[in-house]
Amino acid sequence: MGTIALLGSEFHLDAVDRACEISSFSLSYSAAEQDVTSFCQKGTRKRAGGRKDWTLDLSGFFDPSSGDFGSIGSNSDVLLVPDPTGSGLEPAEGDTAFIGYGMAAGYDVGGDHGDIAPFSLRLGSAGTAPLARGRLIAVTAGAVTNETSTARQIYGADGANARLIVAIAALTPGGSGGTIDVTVSTDDNAGMTSATTQHATGSVGTSGTEYSTIIDLGDCSGDDYVQTEVDADAAVTQLFVAVGVYVVAA
Repeated sequence: MGTIALLGSEFHLDAVDRACEISSFSLSYSAAEQDVTSFCQKGTRKRAGGRKDWTLDLSGFFDPSSGDFGSIGSNSDVLLVPDPTGSGLEPAEGDTAFIGYGMAAGYDVGGDHGDIAPFSLRLGSAGTAPLARGRLIAVTAGAVTNETSTARQIYGADGANARLIVAIAALTPGGSGGTIDVTVSTDDNAGMTSATTQHATGSVGTSGTEYSTIIDLGDCSGDDYVQTEVDADAAVTQLFVAVGVYVVAA
């Protein structure tokens, strides 16, 4: 079994890169334990999984310009890449990614005299989309036209009760309005010989600074390979497309 050192993790909340503020994180995923013990169990408790929940705790260095204080009680698209493998520890296609829709539930700031001011932010499941684990499918910078990604296998996507979620995050700093066009296709083979288009954004603006969305593709009928085609103009300095899988109750 391999091990990793957490050196260059990436954190995107609504397409805003927070990595330079964060020095520690903890992602927890759980299911409620429901007691379904009957006389058939002969004295040993039996449990069934109930509602799933997740939390993400971030801590690091206080930035007075951040909007965290005003975000409490509101929801954000969350994209976490714990172990970037690209040059300079930047995110690369194929990296593991976690995708979720979380509510900012807690914010703390403070410290001792003379210390660097710390802060912490706690996010919890917002219910609209469950936490998904998957891979970065496309990572681009600057203008690209009809750039087709490598078809990548999303392990578990072809399993019983599996569903797919797509996260798209695009950054256009300086207030310059950019446009992107992302198409997501799935297939049951790496050659994508019988691919099905699952989602197409069409040409969408990045709202001056960023564009972020999470799309629940639902059941993709056993397809476990995913490929994207991306168009982006020069104003888009970073664009990430991640696809993850989650499992619904049988």
